[in-house]
Amino acid sequence: MKHTAYYLNWKGHNLHVQEWMPADHPKAHIALIHGQSDHSGRYAHVATFFTERQMAVSAIDLVGHGKSQGK
Repeated sequence: MKHTAYYLNWKGHNLHVQEWMPADHPKAHIALIHGQSDHSGRYAHVATFFTERQMAVSAIDLVGHGKSQGK
């Protein structure tokens, strides 16, 4: 199951976070951090790969990237 949320950072920017959870209790939790000039949405296929193997995945859009605020 995919869940999307926004979290406020210490500078007041809303950061976009996507989380994918397996159907059952996860064996592990993986944090995906994108590279320069990228965003978390490009890693949905990676998240799907891991959730199919019973692992939870969180991916954040860093400040100024994807759906997050800031420069």
